Amino acid sequence: FIQVAVFSLAQIPAGLMVDRFGPRAMLVANAVLLACGQILLAHATTMPVAAAARILVGTGDAVVFAATLALIPRWFSPRRVPLMTQLTTIVGQLGQILSAVPFVALLRHSGWSTAFTSVAAASALMGVLAFAVVRNGPPGTWVPTPIASARDVGIALKEVWARPGTRLGFFGHMATQFPMMVFALLWGLPYLVTAQHLSESTAS
Repeated sequence: FIQVAVFSLAQIPAGLMVDRFGPRAMLVANAVLLACGQILLAHATTMPVAAAARILVGTGDAVVFAATLALIPRWFSPRRVPLMTQLTTIVGQLGQILSAVPFVALLRHSGWSTAFTSVAAASALMGVLAFAVVRNGPPGTWVPTPIASARDVGIALKEVWARPGTRLGFFGHMATQFPMMVFALLWGLPYLVTAQHLSESTAS
């Protein structure tokens, strides 16, 4: 729950930072956040430390999503942006498959600390690759956005919210993803185990 809550709350600040510092720098920052969060989680022995680790990971999640989506309109023509955005989102979901299969296998075989340290190392590697390969846009097309005041941010949010497509996307996501997320991340496992009498491994 903590990670998802932080991810949601960090969306607007993450977007502002991407505009200010560029997707490349923020992808590197994301890798650092994720690596630190996973290392902290690998060695956490108390709940507050584990919660702090999930906060770092949730912040990193928000940054990587905003930074990746910001790259698309700079590298693709407007008519291809919707398709590339959808493909990027779908490819991003492969992380869920990786966490459900190979990571769980590593967790069972090598233990908690080794598994999360391995994820931290993979995050660090992604940061190095982002620094080496990613560019904010074709040469001469990206300039940092000036620092925005709270009033400017409020005006921009109001303008964006006035677009019907924004509201459609917001409520569409809320209606279709919210029930799935609540089930998968919060109440699905206890419901399947206690109400449907499945074993924990089957429910997982």
